Amino acid sequence: MRRLVAAANTAHRRRDATGGAAGSDGRRTERRLDDLFGTGRTLAVYGTLAPGRPNQDVAAPLGGEWTDGVI
Repeated sequence: MRRLVAAANTAHRRRDATGGAAGSDGRRTERRLDDLFGTGRTLAVYGTLAPGRPNQDVAAPLGGEWTDGVI
């Protein structure tokens, strides 16, 4: 997973530096990450935004399923 994330980030950095579109390698890597981990449908929040915390009302309208994770 780390290798895929690093490859996707490298493609984004190159795109940002040149102002061009992400290359096919970057798109392929992002598709692979999404296939494996559902990255296109996942949001990670922590701290006061989590359920039962002081600012939970900010993220609550997003709905979905809450699970513990490691960053």
